[in-house]
Amino acid sequence: ELGNSREITDYYNLILNEGWAADTGGPVTPIDNCPHVVEESSSHVKISPDQLPLHPASTACSGRLAEDSKLPAAANDDSKKPLATTESTGLPPCGAVGENWQCLECGVIRCSRYVHSHALQHYDMTLHCVHVSLADLSVWCHACQAYLSTTTGATGQYLRPLVQRLEQLKFAPVTITLQLQDNGTSNN
Repeated sequence: ELGNSREITDYYNLILNEGWAADTGGPVTPIDNCPHVVEESSSHVKISPDQLPLHPASTACSGRLAEDSKLPAAANDDSKKPLATTESTGLPPCGAVGENWQCLECGVIRCSRYVHSHALQHYDMTLHCVHVSLADLSVWCHACQAYLSTTTGATGQYLRPLVQRLEQLKFAPVTITLQLQDNGTSNN
């Protein structure tokens, strides 16, 4: 007999995280009533649209790599303190670009579990549970273990302004200005 949906999600994540099976995709139904977004007294969405990165697709992860450069350095992932420099920690910056998530509580940008798991470590250490993907602009709640609707329900009402701003930043039309130089010759 299958357990509740939270247990199923936990088992599924264990299988993926341990490498026992590959994530081959499938349908995703975002929830539109995440309590971590809609309850004002305990909302985990505290950043404003002006705190989003100007270039979402090329913003690097600000986490730190562990000494062996393969495992993330959880001990150095504390968003309540200023990020230590490479010189003071001796650990290299992650710098990953592409699969990054921004914490909607404090604004830090960390890489996905498919890179070095800095975003997941940030949640584990801070309990900042709501993050937006800078790659596909989806929103994930670690506490609910679910994607969140950005268009419907109470969750969508709170998240839509942030996602709309990210869409503007990510997909803004590029304007190229060409300046022709007059080399003093005439075609007459």
